[in-house]
Amino acid sequence: MNNKLNPLKTKHDLTLVIDDVSYKFTYKPVNIQTQSELDDFKNKNSLEYEKIDEKRAELKDLKEMKALNEEIVKDVNLIDKAKIFFEQKELLKKISALEKELKELEKDIKNIDDVVEEYYQKQFELCVIGDGKVALQNAIEDAGISYAVINVYLQEALKEAVEKK
Repeated sequence: MNNKLNPLKTKHDLTLVIDDVSYKFTYKPVNIQTQSELDDFKNKNSLEYEKIDEKRAELKDLKEMKALNEEIVKDVNLIDKAKIFFEQKELLKKISALEKELKELEKDIKNIDDVVEEYYQKQFELCVIGDGKVALQNAIEDAGISYAVINVYLQEALKEAVEKK
C-alpha cells in the first residue's frame, strides 16, 4: 500500500512566509498529550464563564421575584404587605451581595477573544518546535498577527506537506 500517508510522520518540516521572509520550523501535530493540555486550558476558562452565567441567571431570577412582589403588594391586605416587604428586604440583600460578587468575578475574567487567542498561542507553543520557532514567533508578534490566523496557515501548510508524501 503506497499512499501519501506512508511513511507515517509525527513531525513535519514546514515553511511559513511573513512579509516576504521565510521561516523554517518543525511542526508536531496535536497528539493526545497536547490535546489534553489544550483541553485543560479550555475547560478551566469554560468553568469561569459558566460560573458567571449561573450568577447572572440567579440575579435575574431574584430581580424578577422582586418585581413580581412589587406588583402583588399593590393588591393585598396590610398583613400580607408586611410579609412581602420583609421578603423584599431579604431579596434586596441577596441582589446586592450577588451584584457585588458578579462585579468581582467579571473583573478577573478575561475577554473571550483574549482567551481564544491565548488558546491558539498555547497550541502554537506546543506544536511548533525547532530552531526557527523563536524567529517565527517574533515575526508573528512584530507583525501583530493573531495566533488564530497563524493556526489556519499552519494547518494548511501541514495539509500540503502530508499531501506531498
